[in-house]
Amino acid sequence: TLSVVNITNSILVMKPEIIAYNFVVFKVVKTAKKNRDWVIMNNWLVKIDSEKLKNDSEVKGNWTDKELWFYYKAVGLIAVGDFEKGLGFINNVKGEFRSKSKFFDRLSAKAQIAQQNLESGEKIYEKLTRNDRVDWWILHEYGKLLIKNDKAIEGFKMLVRAAIAPGPLVNKISLIYDLAEEFEKQNKLKETLFHLLLVKLIREENRWFVSDQLKKRTDKLKETIEHVNVSNKVKDIFKACKDIWRDLGVGKGVNNSRKIMNSKILNGFVKLGDPTKPFCFIKSGKESFFCSKSELPKSINEGQRINFQLIKAFDKKKNKESVKATNISIVKD
Repeated sequence: TLSVVNITNSILVMKPEIIAYNFVVFKVVKTAKKNRDWVIMNNWLVKIDSEKLKNDSEVKGNWTDKELWFYYKAVGLIAVGDFEKGLGFINNVKGEFRSKSKFFDRLSAKAQIAQQNLESGEKIYEKLTRNDRVDWWILHEYGKLLIKNDKAIEGFKMLVRAAIAPGPLVNKISLIYDLAEEFEKQNKLKETLFHLLLVKLIREENRWFVSDQLKKRTDKLKETIEHVNVSNKVKDIFKACKDIWRDLGVGKGVNNSRKIMNSKILNGFVKLGDPTKPFCFIKSGKESFFCSKSELPKSINEGQRINFQLIKAFDKKKNKESVKATNISIVKD
């Protein structure tokens, strides 16, 4: 950042025209933001007269100079911990930039979370993710917040939505790693392996650093899981992961998630029954719920304690609406 500042100062001494002036100052601001040099970013931002900035772009959908200035101003206030002023600023200006409102709303959520107002932050993210055309990175952030707020099932489903949503695979490497962690918590070792391996292969393909820990984890999982053949090509492992996401039944986003009867997580015990049958039952209190064995985490045992949710189903035998267990995870003692 300092080298860019020095070069820009040498240019400003020559008193350039306003367009050139704003261009080089914005260069400092953008570089400082990228490097998280918030003091430099805020100090240089005020060198630009926001009232004289253009609010139109030659390319539809791009940020205008005016939109950028006000967004960076909000970022700067939140980043240095001036949350009250930052939230007030966002509320005052976001109506003027409706096409970029999601970015300002996201900042509001982050400010609320930073102040430990997790419920308020969660409500903002919930509104941002109500439709099917949501940016994957917003879904990713919301999923992590839900998991942090002890809503593991809802958070996991949001991470899968993020993975399925359009976006460059190389940008989703952190998301894929987070999914691997959640699969491991569910004791789904094969799914864990595929996701960790995808992270490893993407890093290798881009000549990025691959930690020894990641290498050891993938090697250990390969040794642990019986009868698993894995490719060393990104496209093959990516396809395997996409198949996993599709099979989880959340690929259609919010419309699919509404099939869940409610967000309440229930507790129960597994009754595996006949090993030749593809179904079992979950005992919860005085009730028993039907469950497909394909929904169960790997290596689950008879009588094991689990958490689950209910999803609408149809009982063909009784010819009536029913429910079945889904989103099953093992309760760790």
